[in-house]
Amino acid sequence: MSGSITEVIAAVHHVQELLRSSHESLARAETTLEEARDSYNQATEGTSRGETSALFEQVSGELAQICRLVDRASNSLQSFIHHLRGTSSSSAASPASSHVWSPPSTFAPQGFTERSFRHFRRALRQLVTRAGLPDGDLVLQGSRVSHKAKLNESDIDIALRVDNATFFDLAEESLANAPLGTKLRAKKLRRIRTGQLSTFDLGTEFRELREELVDSRVPFAVQFSVLRMGSKLDTAPQYPINKGAQRE
Repeated sequence: MSGSITEVIAAVHHVQELLRSSHESLARAETTLEEARDSYNQATEGTSRGETSALFEQVSGELAQICRLVDRASNSLQSFIHHLRGTSSSSAASPASSHVWSPPSTFAPQGFTERSFRHFRRALRQLVTRAGLPDGDLVLQGSRVSHKAKLNESDIDIALRVDNATFFDLAEESLANAPLGTKLRAKKLRRIRTGQLSTFDLGTEFRELREELVDSRVPFAVQFSVLRMGSKLDTAPQYPINKGAQRE
């Protein structure tokens, strides 16, 4: 790789760091604004506050939109870096995917036999397909992957890892069912800021389908989330569910 290309990549990485720092600052600003709105609502309880509340919502919405744009710009920069390096997605994983490992063929998470885990994987893929969820990296993560779970006390953590644009498209769909100014919307926004959409955020139909196809197969609790790649909850260790699907 020539020195000039290396310098360009280093510069783009620096821009990514600046964007990441900006996103963190914006997220803190959103949280501070939400706290200010709650304080205002408590101080003015029982009085007319329609115009002020509307202004709070307007600013909050604009901050959220800026966050989405910053994330999408960062994602585009990563694609640009891959282009500069001349690598394909099949030959080089992004930093966000580096902790999705290739386990031995006989691997099974804690609490599963090889046979029960094979059926469980099929049920997970069926869930994603029937629920109409977007393409992404379907993984298991947490204590059952690392074999550090507490018998039947620990749940099984399932995540569908998606890119920034896909995550925020799903987030907007979820927020459409949460009216402005409600506690429901505030709770959803807090999860979105951490890069997570929970089963609750995906809706009642998804929850019922998950319980039918997946929960019924295990004696412990199931947690299913859509995660934004690279977010705080997108952590190792992770076991890939998509891999090897054509053989099962």
